[in-house]
Amino acid sequence: MSKPNNNILRNAVRTALMGAAIGGMTCPYAQESDQEGPGDLEEIIVTATKKGQTKLESSIAITIADSAALDKKAPIGVADSLELVPGLWVEDSGGEVSNNVAPRGLGGGAAFRFVGLLEDGLPVHYDGEIVDHLVRPDLTIERFEAIRGGTAGILTTNGPGALINFISRRGTEDSRGAVRLTVSDYDTLRMDTFYSGPVSENWTAMIGGFYRSSDSVRDTGFTADHGGQLRANLTRRFDDGELTFRFKAVNDRNTFLLPIPLQDTSSPRSIPGVDPNYGTMLSLDNSRTLNKTPTGEVETNLRDGFLTEATVLGMYFEKELDNGWVFSNNGSFTNSTLTVNAMFNGGNGSLQLGSERLLEQDVLDMLATFAPDGAVRASLMYSATGELINNPDSINGNGLIQVLIPEWRVRDLTQVVNDTRFTWNTDRNSLTVGLLFASINLARDVAIDSDILSEVKDNPSRLDIVALDAGDNVVGQLTDAGILTHGSWYTDNSGDVKSYSFYVNDTFEVSDDLRIDAGVRFESADYTHLRALRSSQSLNNGDDNILANDTIKSWGTGNFETTTNTIDETAVTVGFNYAFTDTFAIYGRYSDSFQTPTLNYDNGAITAGAAKLEFGEIGLRFVNDHFAGTATLFATEFTNLPFSATSVVTGEVESINISTEATGVEWDFVWLPVDWFRLEGGGVFQDTEITGIPSDAAEGILNGNGVTRTPDTQIRLTSTFSFADTADFYVTYHYLDERFADLGNTLVLPDYTTIDAGVLWSVTDNLDFQIIGRNLSNEVGLTEGNPRSGFSEILTEDSYFARPILGRSWIASVTYNF
Repeated sequence: MSKPNNNILRNAVRTALMGAAIGGMTCPYAQESDQEGPGDLEEIIVTATKKGQTKLESSIAITIADSAALDKKAPIGVADSLELVPGLWVEDSGGEVSNNVAPRGLGGGAAFRFVGLLEDGLPVHYDGEIVDHLVRPDLTIERFEAIRGGTAGILTTNGPGALINFISRRGTEDSRGAVRLTVSDYDTLRMDTFYSGPVSENWTAMIGGFYRSSDSVRDTGFTADHGGQLRANLTRRFDDGELTFRFKAVNDRNTFLLPIPLQDTSSPRSIPGVDPNYGTMLSLDNSRTLNKTPTGEVETNLRDGFLTEATVLGMYFEKELDNGWVFSNNGSFTNSTLTVNAMFNGGNGSLQLGSERLLEQDVLDMLATFAPDGAVRASLMYSATGELINNPDSINGNGLIQVLIPEWRVRDLTQVVNDTRFTWNTDRNSLTVGLLFASINLARDVAIDSDILSEVKDNPSRLDIVALDAGDNVVGQLTDAGILTHGSWYTDNSGDVKSYSFYVNDTFEVSDDLRIDAGVRFESADYTHLRALRSSQSLNNGDDNILANDTIKSWGTGNFETTTNTIDETAVTVGFNYAFTDTFAIYGRYSDSFQTPTLNYDNGAITAGAAKLEFGEIGLRFVNDHFAGTATLFATEFTNLPFSATSVVTGEVESINISTEATGVEWDFVWLPVDWFRLEGGGVFQDTEITGIPSDAAEGILNGNGVTRTPDTQIRLTSTFSFADTADFYVTYHYLDERFADLGNTLVLPDYTTIDAGVLWSVTDNLDFQIIGRNLSNEVGLTEGNPRSGFSEILTEDSYFARPILGRSWIASVTYNF
C-alpha cells in the first residue's frame, strides 16, 4: 500500500517557499490585549517574536488560545487542549497524561517528539520523555501560544516542529479570582481556583490550582484520577523592569488507557463482552500485580496509575539598560518523580481461543513435568477464586483469552534550565543575543514488566493454566496468579545531559510594510548514559509447583554499559513578513533545525546523534471587521528519525532510523457575519511519505509508505450561537482522515468524525454555568493499532488490539468570578 510519488509537487512547493527567523522573545508572560474584531491577528504575542508585535505582523505560523478558548474546550489534559492548533495530530485517547502529539508530517505515537512544551518561556523538560505529566491546564493558565515550526528550533531546545508556551496568570494591581466546580457523568468532582492581587504597594501575587477525583470514561473498576496541582507567583514591578518568583507543585495520579480487543478492521466494532466506547482491560482484579525478582517483589498498582510528584521553582528578571538595551534572565529548577503503573496489551497473536492455548508446547511441557504427581490434563482457572473453566470456548461468550503486560517504572529526574539574554531595540531593529543552559540528571529509570494471562471482557479477571489429576485436583501450575513470565521486559538506566545553546536573533523593519528576521542557535550537549546489562536468572521459589516462579526472563547482571557522546548542532532560520495593507499580509520562512536524543533505555539513539528537521512555509493572513484567517503552505523533511516497535517474534524492541517528507497546507479562520453567530475552524491537508531507509536493508521496502498514525486530512469547525449576550451554544465538528497503524501500511485505521456540543451561560456578572457533551454520536474512532506488533501488523485472526477514542461523556461546571 505504498503511496504515490509526489516529488514533483514537493519540489515545486519547496521552490516556492521562502524563509524566516526569530525576533527576540520578550517577557514570557501574558499581556492585556485591546483586540477587537473576529480573530486574534491583531493580538500582541509574546512567544518568539519582537516585543509588541502582533500575529498579523509576525513571520511565524502561530495559534493563540486564550482563557476563553480554553474554557470553551475544557480540556482534560495538555494533549486535549492542543486540538485547537491546526497541523498538530493529537492522540488523547490515553486519558489525561502520556498522550501523543505530532507536528506537520511526523508520524504519531511518539509522545511529544519535536514538540517543545514551555511554561512561561522555559522548557518544561529538556528530556521529552513523557513530558505532559508536568503540565496541567487549570485556572492558573492565562493562555497558550503555539508556534508551528517557524522559530521553534531557535528559541528553545527539542521543539523544532512546534513550540507550545503555556503562560500563567500573574499578580494584578486589583484583586480578582475565580472558583470553579466541575462534575461529570463518570463521577468527576473537581475544584479549580485562582486568586490574584496586590500584596503591598509594589508587590503582586497569584495563587491557585486544582484538586479532583474522577473515574475514567472507560470504567476501570476503581478511582482512575485523583490528585492536583498548586501554582503561585510573586511579582515586583519597577519603572525599568520586573522580578517574578514562581512555584509549582504537582501530586497527581492518572490512569493510562491502552488498546482493547476489537474486530473488523474496516469498520471497528466490539467483540462479545467488550464495549469499544467504555470498556477497558483494567479491572480491580488485575489492578495489583506482584512481580517477582531476585531481590524481592515489585508491585504494579494500577490504582496509582501515572503518579507524578514534582516541585518546580523559577525566577524571571528583566531590566532596561541604557541606549535601548534590555537584560533578562529566566530560570527554573525541577525535581520530579514519575512512577508508572500501567497495563499494556500483548501482540495481536496473544488473542486466541482458550482451547487452542491449552494445546501449546509450554502447556504440554507442564503436563510432562507434573506427570509424576498425577497430572492428566490442563485447564484454565480463575486466579482470584480458584474456579476451574471446564469449557474455555464458552468463556465470556467469545472463548478468547489474551496476554496483558503490567508495567512498573520509576523515573527520578532533576533539571536546571536558565535562559540569559540581551536585547537591543532601535526604531527599526531588534537584536537578541542569549545563552540557554540546561542540566539534567536522571538518577534512575527502572522498569519491570511481566506477562499475565487474562480473559477477554471489560474489567477482566486473571487466569491461570493449571495441571489437574484424575480427580480435578490442581497438582501444578504454569502461571503464578496469572503471571506467565516474570520480567518479560526490564531496564535500569541513569545518566545526565549538560546542554549549552548560544543564539543570535535579529528582526529588522526594512519599511513600514516589510520586516525580515533571521536567527541561529548553536547547541553543544554532553551525554553520559548507563544501561544495565541483562540476562535471564533463576528465582529462589522453593518447591511451589509453579513453573513461572522458576525464572525471571530479564534482570540486571550488576554490570552496566556506559555510553558518552557530545552532540554539536546548529539550527538556522530566516523569514519575512510583508503587509500589503493594514488587513492583508504575506509571510514566509525557511528553517533547518534538530532534536537531540532523550535519556531512556535506548543508548543507541545517543550515539546516532540528533534527528533533523528542515522545512519551509509561506502563508497569507487577512483580517477585517468580520473575518480573520491564515493559510500556510508548507514542506517538511525529518531525517535520522529513530523509530521503534516491539518484535512479535522476539518480544524485544526493534529500532531503525527513517526519514519522512510532507507537503501540505494548514489553515485557520474566524468568521462573524452577524453579532449572534461565529464560525471558526482550522485544519490541514497534507501528503506524507517514508523515505531514507537504505534500499539494501530488510526494511527498505517501507520506503514510499505513508507515515504512521497521522491523517492527511484533518478538519475542525466550531459554530457558536450567542443569545442575549449572556449565553453561547456551540457545536464542534472534527473530521480525521484514515491513517496507517504501522510502518508497513498493512493496517488502515478508518476515518472518523466526532461531534461535541456545549452551552456556556453567564447567569450573572459573577456566575457562569457550562455543560459540554463530547463524542455525542459515540463514534468508534481508532487512534492507534497495536504498537506491540512490530513494524507490520499482520493480522492472523479476526480479533485485534486497537485504541479507540473515548465514548460519549458529559461534563458540567459552575464558575464564580470575583
